[in-house]
Amino acid sequence: MQLESNIVKNAKVSPSLLGHRLTDPIRGIAYPHRNEYDYLTGYIKNFCSSGTEPRMIALAGLRGVGKTTLMWQLAKYTYQNLSKNIFHFNVNILSSNGISLFELMETFQTEVLNCRFNEYSEPIFLLFDEVHDDENWQKTLKIIYDECRTAFVIATGSSALLINQSADLASRMKINRIYPFNFTEYVKAKTVFENQKLCAPENLSANLIESLFYSEDYNQLKANFIKFNLEQKILNYQNQLKSIFIKNITEIIREYVIYRNIPRYSLYFKTSDIDQSVLELVKRIIYEDVVKVNPKYTGLQFEKLMYRLSASDEINLDKLSQALGLKKEDIEYALDAFDKAELLNIINPNSNSIDALLTKNKKAFFMSPSVRIALLSAIYGDNIPDSARSKIWEDIVMMYLSRIVSKSMISFSADKSSVNPDFIIETRDCPIVVEVGTKKTTTKQLSKYRQKTRYGILINAGATEIEFNDKNQTLILPMSWFLMI
Repeated sequence: MQLESNIVKNAKVSPSLLGHRLTDPIRGIAYPHRNEYDYLTGYIKNFCSSGTEPRMIALAGLRGVGKTTLMWQLAKYTYQNLSKNIFHFNVNILSSNGISLFELMETFQTEVLNCRFNEYSEPIFLLFDEVHDDENWQKTLKIIYDECRTAFVIATGSSALLINQSADLASRMKINRIYPFNFTEYVKAKTVFENQKLCAPENLSANLIESLFYSEDYNQLKANFIKFNLEQKILNYQNQLKSIFIKNITEIIREYVIYRNIPRYSLYFKTSDIDQSVLELVKRIIYEDVVKVNPKYTGLQFEKLMYRLSASDEINLDKLSQALGLKKEDIEYALDAFDKAELLNIINPNSNSIDALLTKNKKAFFMSPSVRIALLSAIYGDNIPDSARSKIWEDIVMMYLSRIVSKSMISFSADKSSVNPDFIIETRDCPIVVEVGTKKTTTKQLSKYRQKTRYGILINAGATEIEFNDKNQTLILPMSWFLMI
């Protein structure tokens, strides 16, 4: 009881605590804001001014993407602008000491609020880090939400566990997925630590998304690039980038895609240390998060499954079942859990494909290409086959696509009688097709796809200039341009 009492009495957020959490200890530089910061502070402002919902938000995502830092940044905004009535609880520490979150909230009401939650009348902000470490977290958060109508709650946790929540809590809690860095976020963070700050041009991402994925047809796609002055904006940004780093854009992009897209590793010096840490991250997700959802699984065979997936993308349940000695339903469970844990992005074959009815194969892309590279390095050392290494470009494109449109709108073609693009994106009344490559310059792969489409996009990691192919109704887009989304 004394430990519980000490925890609740020291839970109030202070300026010194905020400074400690949000400043690099060596350089004394404040961590930059993620793109999600502005709309999340909007929820807090609206709650304070009008009492609007949502008033319980969860920050969910891959370990290391910066959920806890973002939570503290939201706390700092609240402290400086709206309220100093903020309390923080690390649920991992509670669990390690055998203290349940429910018990601690009972002590908190008695010794700090001096009343029950349903009697408290002032705005209060409650921060719960690693909330999933308490086995009854859902019940406790539901009680807080229902009983304390003046509370705004921010919780961080594993995607695999937060998404597997009860229907009752799902109607109360808004889950906000926090992804790995996009390229411009990485550049902003990197330049901040170089005592400069390079941000993407205003509205560039929105204008690119509108042009690439929502143009009515190929002619409008071309017109939008002119209308939004996209070429000049991107070239100006890239020139600024080169002047800061004195590097080839291709070098900067490869560094980002392979090693620096997860915020936790943006300041690591040795890439071998990143590989090792990423492997530990994967193990924690498998053995702590995925297994916790369904304790009947041990995790070892699921770890082997991840290694097999790293060298390919198509999922053949029959072959995997035979190779791993797992039932197909167990593999399907694991894949679904990895998808929910934000470790993988899994897509289905396109329903309009003739052969989609004959195959149950899916495709798996890694949420972070760094995870695929770490797994491949453990298998092949420094001799990763080009065919396996090239998959990182599809991973990064899929990571971007999953932010832009629902994964239910992204598929691949399983039509054996046709040339098949990497992605089919079903926006508007007719889909677009996307191909990804490192040295591809021909658009035949897209033009020969036999289904009706609006236009095609070839994202080329080796290209430096944009090219419109009127004959094939296809845009050849440098990867460096695509990553500006």
